[in-house]
Amino acid sequence: MKPPFTINPNVYRLSAEIMTKIGEFKGQKIVDVDPHLRKINQVRTIYSTCAIEGNMLSENEVTALIENKRVVAPKRQIKEIRNALTMYAEKSHLKYDQEKDLLFAHKILMQGLLDKPGEYRNAKVAVVKDNEIVHLAPPPARVGRLMQDLFLWVQGDQDTHLLIKSAVFHFEYELIHPFEDGNGRIGRFWQHLMLVALHPIFRSVPVENIVHQNQQEYYAALKAGQKEGEATPFLEFSLFTILKALELVDDEMGKGSRVTVEQRLQSFVEANPTRGMFSRKDYIQFFGSISPVVASRDLAEGVKKGIFQKSGDKNTTKYKIAK
Repeated sequence: MKPPFTINPNVYRLSAEIMTKIGEFKGQKIVDVDPHLRKINQVRTIYSTCAIEGNMLSENEVTALIENKRVVAPKRQIKEIRNALTMYAEKSHLKYDQEKDLLFAHKILMQGLLDKPGEYRNAKVAVVKDNEIVHLAPPPARVGRLMQDLFLWVQGDQDTHLLIKSAVFHFEYELIHPFEDGNGRIGRFWQHLMLVALHPIFRSVPVENIVHQNQQEYYAALKAGQKEGEATPFLEFSLFTILKALELVDDEMGKGSRVTVEQRLQSFVEANPTRGMFSRKDYIQFFGSISPVVASRDLAEGVKKGIFQKSGDKNTTKYKIAK
């Protein structure tokens, strides 16, 4: 069953602006392969999604944890950051339309923080803000079926654009509130996963950072959608945050930034999206915007430098990241 939402003029306008902005990153301007900016936005993403849920570590402390430096802070808060880092590192190997992958992501996120991570809740839960119940989630007996139906919609709806679908999923997921804890972080991460599937630029776009900066509006949009019985208010807010995050990255990249072969090779190796043999087509899909000619040159350079191992010939050519 398709969740209720409306493509009103504001949703249409924001969607068009987002797709235009994505188009501006075509060709050589690929944000994900700027190592410095990628690291900055990784910190922003992890810091922000955890801070929304009350984690008190600073951006500098999150940076220190990424660099495996010692941080003096409560063990649970450090564990929350480390688990979030591990979960986001797994994004290349998770499929946004698979319920089992969402359960696996929750298991990573809440390992050592919950007794049964990766399992749906078996108790009633309410969302409380400022000592007020803002949402009473469905009873636990309904959670499994509601989540199954949500994923069936994601898998079966071929008409709704993935940009829209990512925000509607996030809203519906938060209404179900399927886990005992970690729902907000998983909801934001799963929308991130869907946006990465839309275009690889989103691997390094810190939407969570913009949500954190507009945290009150985030909860207000969830509450308004619940009151109206449809996702439209949250859809509008979500598209706003996505557009602002893209604009932030665009400003920081600078107009006309060009990416080198070495940067593309480094990005591919670091992400290691294949975990095995891959083709030129896989390499192209990873970046989303380079031509077959550029991909062939990159791969040849990678083989020459000993980064990749090559087997086969012509249409049967396969590559593997060298150990």
